[in-house]
Amino acid sequence: MRENRVMRENQIMREDWERQEDLIDLSKTEIATLLHQVFPGTAIESIAAAKGGKANTNLKVVLAAPVGPVLLRLFVRDPAAGAKEVAILQRLAGQVPVPQVHGFAPDNAVTGHPYAILDWVEGRRMDLALSAARSQLERRQMAAAVGEALARIGTLTFPQAGFLSGDLPSGDLPSGDLTVSQSFATGAAGFRSFVAEATGRPRVAQRLDPALRDDLLRFVEDVAAVLDGPPEPARLTHCDYDPSNILLGRGDAGWRVAAVLDWEFAVAATPLLDLGHMLRAPQGQDPLFVTALGQGYRAGGGILPENWVAAAKLLDLLAWLDFLDRPGERPRLFADAQSVIRATIDTWPALLAQTDPGPRR
Repeated sequence: MRENRVMRENQIMREDWERQEDLIDLSKTEIATLLHQVFPGTAIESIAAAKGGKANTNLKVVLAAPVGPVLLRLFVRDPAAGAKEVAILQRLAGQVPVPQVHGFAPDNAVTGHPYAILDWVEGRRMDLALSAARSQLERRQMAAAVGEALARIGTLTFPQAGFLSGDLPSGDLPSGDLTVSQSFATGAAGFRSFVAEATGRPRVAQRLDPALRDDLLRFVEDVAAVLDGPPEPARLTHCDYDPSNILLGRGDAGWRVAAVLDWEFAVAATPLLDLGHMLRAPQGQDPLFVTALGQGYRAGGGILPENWVAAAKLLDLLAWLDFLDRPGERPRLFADAQSVIRATIDTWPALLAQTDPGPRR
């Protein structure tokens, strides 16, 4: 079918991006050492690198029965994110589909990195499921499922917006207690401030075309007011709510979310950030997908402003600016970031005209 061909030709950009950190090469003996705290003496049957992810080391380790497969996740990019991610998984268990935590350590004698031992969740990555979908109905089911899951994620609220940290009691798993370790401003004022600060960073200034930077600053000054609205609590926000981080399962009722993975970037903010991420190409170019995403979010109890698509796409610029500040040379990522920033500016009138027919605030 033509629609399947279009989806395949518009593959998700991040599949082509360079890794930020090399995979850590571990021997079978070293892996057994890391797993010993939870599964002492259990034989390892196979080891394979888990697909997806550009920074941390994730290994699928199949252990002898009755244990079976587990995920060994080493936090390489940001060691401090380990305790936070595990605390989030503890808090969301039973409310949102997430992997079960078997164990966590803040460091290790093999590599020195924090690491977690998680349940291996069977499912199909959403990006792959979307590209293989045989009908619009299937894609709409997937969109609605991730929208509903996002609404459930947002039921975890905080007294203020900001960066999160997870507690780490000695000798035990993080309890699930999350605190805002550093607050930040939201709404139009916070958005303008972040963009001004980000564009002034040395790496961003070097990589961002000067003319595009000037256009972006003028654009942000003109349109940021769309982000102001009635006060709302700060909600748990994944900040990498990408189809490659979502596993889907399929049952008699259609597609469902099997697990939401990789919480290292999570903050207390607005779910519009995650909706903006989900609106990226290629799935965000499909109006039926976008409509179903909003419907699923509302079905899960979430409330959306009338102009949520424009607001979400605007907030997603924060992530693309952050990409331009990543260390190392990643030319494909940096080129994509500039393309998306330019496209958002150029298509803004059409985005603003894209109102949602669902309930309003």
